[in-house]
Amino acid sequence: MQQVLLYTSFLLQLMGTLAVASFFKIKRNVDGFKSPWSPYIQYFYVGFSCLVLLFIIYDKPLESLIGLGILVIGAITYVFSKKEYTDE
Repeated sequence: MQQVLLYTSFLLQLMGTLAVASFFKIKRNVDGFKSPWSPYIQYFYVGFSCLVLLFIIYDKPLESLIGLGILVIGAITYVFSKKEYTDE
């Protein structure tokens, strides 16, 4: 049970980091809500999350690799299912 929690926590941390890092691709001159101290908070979050991910990889390498394997299997499944629907 603990291993399943480690697989998912690694993947959740990775996806959260990627989601916040995707903020950097958004245009900066967008009207609407502006976050205070932006983008410094996002830089801090991404940096700290990368440190957490590196610690998890260092501390539990097998579980981290299994978590990445689950991600790769999901990506492969997505690619094949996307091809299946576009061929129609």
